[in-house]
This record gives sequence, C-alpha cells and structure tokens, in this order.
Amino acid sequence: MTETVTEPGKRSKKSPLSEVNFDDSAPLLDVENLKVEFHTRDGIARAVNNVSFTLCEGETLGIIGESGCGKSVTAQAIMGILDTPPARVAGGQVRYRGVDLIQLDEKTRRHIRANKIAIIFQDALSSLNPVFTVGWQLGELFRQHSGASRAQAKSKAVELLELVGIPARQIASTTSRTSSPAACASG
Repeated sequence: MTETVTEPGKRSKKSPLSEVNFDDSAPLLDVENLKVEFHTRDGIARAVNNVSFTLCEGETLGIIGESGCGKSVTAQAIMGILDTPPARVAGGQVRYRGVDLIQLDEKTRRHIRANKIAIIFQDALSSLNPVFTVGWQLGELFRQHSGASRAQAKSKAVELLELVGIPARQIASTTSRTSSPAACASG
C-alpha cells in the first residue's frame, strides 16, 4: 500500500486497487487462451491448454470434466494461487473487468482476491478448519484483509451468515461466551 499524508502527523493507507482501472462495461471475467504448465523431473506437463471463456455479470458458468482434466488448475490460475514452482501460467490472459490479472503484482492480486473475486473449493475440509467456528473464520477474513477490529469482524460475519439463512445469532452468542473460537467447532 502506498501511504498518503492526510493531516500533519497522520497517515492513511491507500489501497492498491485505487491504482487499477476496472471497466464496468467489460465482461466480469474473460479468459483467453489460458495455458498452465507443470515443470517436473520428467519434463513439462501441459495441464491447461488454450482455455477460453467469457462470463458476464449475472451469468453462471459450470466447468465439468474428468478427474485430472484441469478444472481446478484453471480456477487456481484465474485466482493466482497456483503452487509455483512447479506450476506456472505459460500463456493467455485472465481479465477481470478488463484488467489482465496475470500482469498485476502479487500485492494487487491479493487485494483483488480479498475484495473482488473469490473461490469456493469443492472439498470443505480444504476450505474450512473444523477447529474454528465458521463465524470466526469469516471474521478472520475481515480482520486480515480489511483491518477490521474483532467486534467489526464478528458483526460482518454474523451479517453474512444471516444473509444465507444460517442462524448466526445463535453461533455468535455461543462463541461470545467463551474465550476460544474453537468452542463452537460445528458453527
């Protein structure tokens, strides 16, 4: 983040997203000729070869295929979360609202992942830690990426859970009576 002086002696942090010029008239997601390779001892394995699709606001896209065909690798490449090495994006473009995500630095991409795009993995155990409540894990997102206080993060988590019909008030009251976020592990 770049710092700008707002008042003498006070600094505010400017988000890297303020430097990115998103085009609201562009497709939400436009993937063009995406290629992903894995560099192994035996050579280069081409996992994704020339995947292209466009997704506009309000549309839904399902990517189907056999196990190992590159569905998850495609999603990870779009999100910028490939394990590198051995994986690398070998070509193509991934444009979010007209901005090629592949060309952005990691700090800016992290802010985009925190504020603009997200991924939900198939396997819940790889997404959520059963030791912590769902509410606590949602709150952690706001604490880490938005700098929210514990109270603000808890409030946002409760709001999100209620939005999808999960009894967040019950979860929130259970976790608030304990000092450990693990107290309501099924939350």
